[in-house]
Amino acid sequence: MGSCLSTQQEPQTSTGKVVSERKVSSSILSQDNVEAILTEQKTRLLYFLDSTDQLRIHGKTSEAREYIAFAQSSGQNIPADHPSRTTLLESLSIALEYAFRDTCNLSDIDQAISVQSQIVQLCNLDQIRHAPTQSRLSSLYRIRFKESNDLKDMDSAISSAQIAVTNLTSSPIADGDAVMDSHYQLASALQCRHGYSKKLEDIIGAISSQRTVVILAPSDHPILPSWLQILAEMLEVHYSVTQAVESLDEAISHEQRAIQLVGKDEPSLSHLLHVQLARLYEQRSMHYGQTKYSADSIRAKRNAIRSLPDGTSKLPLLLGEFAESLFHHFSEVTNASQDLDEAISTMRAAIGLSKEGDSSHIENIYLLGTFLDFRYDLTKDLSSLDEAIVLQRAATNATHSEDKLLPQHLSLLSQYLGKRFFAAGAERDIDQAISLRRKAIKFLHEPSEHYPTIGHRHAALLVVRFEQRGQLTDLDEAISLETSILPSLSDSNATTPEHLFTLSSALMFRFKRQGNMSDINQAITYQQGAIALITSDDVKLPDFLNNLGTCFHSRFSRHKDLADIYEAVLCHRDCVDKTPPTNPVLPNRLNNLSISLSSLYDATLDPKDLDAAIVSSRKTIEGTPPGHRDLPLRLSNLGRLLQARFSRQENVIYLDEAISCFVRALELRPADEDLATDVLKNSATAYLRRFEVTKQREDVLAAAAALQACVDRTQDGHPSLQALMKSFNQARMLVESTD
Repeated sequence: MGSCLSTQQEPQTSTGKVVSERKVSSSILSQDNVEAILTEQKTRLLYFLDSTDQLRIHGKTSEAREYIAFAQSSGQNIPADHPSRTTLLESLSIALEYAFRDTCNLSDIDQAISVQSQIVQLCNLDQIRHAPTQSRLSSLYRIRFKESNDLKDMDSAISSAQIAVTNLTSSPIADGDAVMDSHYQLASALQCRHGYSKKLEDIIGAISSQRTVVILAPSDHPILPSWLQILAEMLEVHYSVTQAVESLDEAISHEQRAIQLVGKDEPSLSHLLHVQLARLYEQRSMHYGQTKYSADSIRAKRNAIRSLPDGTSKLPLLLGEFAESLFHHFSEVTNASQDLDEAISTMRAAIGLSKEGDSSHIENIYLLGTFLDFRYDLTKDLSSLDEAIVLQRAATNATHSEDKLLPQHLSLLSQYLGKRFFAAGAERDIDQAISLRRKAIKFLHEPSEHYPTIGHRHAALLVVRFEQRGQLTDLDEAISLETSILPSLSDSNATTPEHLFTLSSALMFRFKRQGNMSDINQAITYQQGAIALITSDDVKLPDFLNNLGTCFHSRFSRHKDLADIYEAVLCHRDCVDKTPPTNPVLPNRLNNLSISLSSLYDATLDPKDLDAAIVSSRKTIEGTPPGHRDLPLRLSNLGRLLQARFSRQENVIYLDEAISCFVRALELRPADEDLATDVLKNSATAYLRRFEVTKQREDVLAAAAALQACVDRTQDGHPSLQALMKSFNQARMLVESTD
């Protein structure tokens, strides 16, 4: 506005002279001269007034100072009892106020208050004019209070406003606008003082006065929407103090009415109303113990975005915040895919409108990645995870090496790559994931609250890679990491059980490779500690029980202590019982239970243990998807159990089923050569034993063929080759004897 005004010419009087050239006499002027001064005063004042009767001081400070000096000089030459003296002082008060707004020079507002106090005295006997002058004085005291923080100013503001309200209330001919303004000034002053005093009576008084303003205002009053918004704001403050939900309900009602009344040419006010309405909805939801991301709040936020004109500079930031709200609305309320899709599209729009240097740009890229990752978890659509990886890589690359968020960005990118590894099996993904986590740990500023989380996830991924490749260095690194983290964790820390679980798993795997008893003993101790720290309904308990059972089974395999195998069976059975039937990991847990029961049978020869092992093994196979890499091994295990049952009961149907299992396992072409050889040997044994019962030549032929295949796939010099050759020759002799 200032640059436009600088092109205007100085206003002229009716005589054509430039007003700035007029000199004011220091003597008492005649009535004609007084009128001339007042005319010039009015002309000068109009020069600084815009269409809303606000002074255009900004960019015109020197002219404003000239006007103030003129008004002050003129006031000295106009008789104290002149009827227009009040008008001159009022214009001077206005000029001083707006000069202060432009320069924040306290002497200006001090003078404005002094001048306004004179006006109050001059209007003391005029009840109608006295009230508006008191209201204005209240406003000036509030303005000074914002700079001085002197509560005396606020007390004076309230006192002046109360006088204005009292005078106007008792006057039968009071102007409606003046009455509304006096109540508004009193409400504003009381609200302001409450911000410092925190006295309930202040905010109650503010609400009472502002209600009066709203009640008195005609429905078409141009400022009514703003007054309604202010009243809603006061009621919100009252709720924060009293937790009276009725205040929120009333505030929401006022906001809704204001939204209906606000004009289309007031987008800023419309936006503010919708934002405040959304906040009120959130508070009301939380009051009733519900999530703040209700449908009402989301609707209000959506309307707040729509109310903004195109090109609004803060639109990218607001779109990003709205996208976050949509995501929480999806995850906490609806679980509806369209809400997640809207969150994703809204965040994409926010990123598209923002610049790379904007503070919110990287954060929005990161958030969009998390939204897409969540969609992948729901849909298993790898394209969503691929995009999340691309976005998180961009956010990571854009983060400075000294930024404290870099380790978190690196860790999250690692998490996405690890997830894609589990889905697609690409080894480069798990290698990159581990490399990124190593970098994240390197960039952590010690001591860091994020070290336990990032270190734990890195250790867990190292254990997974060990299971894939068998590199002991991965286990050693995982154990070292978790061991260094544990001392910093308390039993009350929610993540401590997971750290103990990962450490236990790593120690158990190392025991299986190296046979160090201290490893398996520690593994059991740590896993028992993890279970002791969680509740019986914790979703992690089945995993922990499964791991503990496997640890006990591993120690039993070495030392043959029956107490260990009993513990293994108990843990695995409890794990299966606590696993929902629809959980995809149930077949794995049933398989572990079957293995433990089989080991228990081998140790005790109790047929009940064998029967239970067979039941678990059958359920395992029923739940294993076709094409699963472990299906051949599981079929082989069931075949061996059925052979063991035949040895006890000598019912050929068990051999029939065992042979069927071995045939299916071989048809699946197991990738493990040792497993294939083992299945062939077991099937040969089963055929020969059935031949002993049925004397069917086909059985001995099948046994010979299986043994021939074993011999063919066994390398020269292998320790088992001689025994295989002997078995094969015996089978061939049986074939010849049946000719």
